[in-house]
Amino acid sequence: MNKQQTVVALLERAIEIEQGCRNLYLSFSQKFGNNSGIATFFLDMAGDEKEHKRILEDIYSAFNAEELNAPVDSNVSKKAIRIQKELKGVTETDVSNLNEAYEFAHELENGEYEAIFRDLVMRYASVEKKKEFADNMLGLHLQRLMDFGKKHPDSDWRKKISAQSG
Repeated sequence: MNKQQTVVALLERAIEIEQGCRNLYLSFSQKFGNNSGIATFFLDMAGDEKEHKRILEDIYSAFNAEELNAPVDSNVSKKAIRIQKELKGVTETDVSNLNEAYEFAHELENGEYEAIFRDLVMRYASVEKKKEFADNMLGLHLQRLMDFGKKHPDSDWRKKISAQSG
């Protein structure tokens, strides 16, 4: 069996993606550090990603070797590989204004990767971890993103908020 299509490979990839998302949000908080509300928003998003990573690490540690080496759907594995490569290709210089950062965050949080993350949790997590995930991800994390969009709905205004160079 192709190691890239096992539970362990998918979990390791997902953990790395969560860390990549966290790092990206931390860089956004620095790029918009001249606006404390915006910087705090991205710091909070980074904190959520840290929590998602911890949830995945807890799921990982609960498995035995046989479970970790079980196959996963190849389409899910391929999507995760593609997302991981895309995230690695994004640098802070790709974001020149708040609208670009916000749209990128929206793609991350509502795109294919979050579907993979949800599938991992719902398929492999204990009942307690599923509840923790639902409370954190579905409650707090996505609501934070939605609230930011409601507070700053005008994309033209967001485009005027320039990112600072690091």
